[in-house]
Amino acid sequence: MEEHDPSNAFINHARKALRRKLSLPEYHALLANTDAECQSLSTPDDPPETMELPANDGQTVRHQSKSEEEKKDLDSNIGLEALKPDLLTSVCDQATSFSTERLRNWLDIENHARTLAPMMGIHPETFEKAKNAVGAQKASCAIFIMLQLGKRIRDFAAYFHSITLGQRQNQFDPLALIKRLSENNERTV
Repeated sequence: MEEHDPSNAFINHARKALRRKLSLPEYHALLANTDAECQSLSTPDDPPETMELPANDGQTVRHQSKSEEEKKDLDSNIGLEALKPDLLTSVCDQATSFSTERLRNWLDIENHARTLAPMMGIHPETFEKAKNAVGAQKASCAIFIMLQLGKRIRDFAAYFHSITLGQRQNQFDPLALIKRLSENNERTV
């Protein structure tokens, strides 16, 4: 009430009354008076003012823009459509060497990446956030590719965060990296 109307006489009356030791009926009366005073101060919400658009009456179509980016279907990224599980597992043999079973599909790869992540210093919660941000396939590919690159990456957790949750997430293209790694493997053989 003091913020709304600092010169209100009721506020001074209430302060003086609260300094004394009041009986229960006096407290109830003060509370009722306070409620009545609050009701008198409140006003119904004013309707929002309509905004005048800068165009003539003949122009009916308005440009609509969104400030937030629309979320795309994460697991159907264009680059990942051409990336097959077999190609990933054959090129990233460091990651597959830790698997006890053959990795046949993306679910197997995701489960294996989820197992490898803590071994690389990546918290399981970070992996889940990355999976939600860029999709399960892209997050799993990141784990496999990072393990394949090995000593070239100083801090796996920081690199993983950068390419899946950070500013470089849109630049991370697993298919291009897999192709480059595949070409390097062919040259060394």
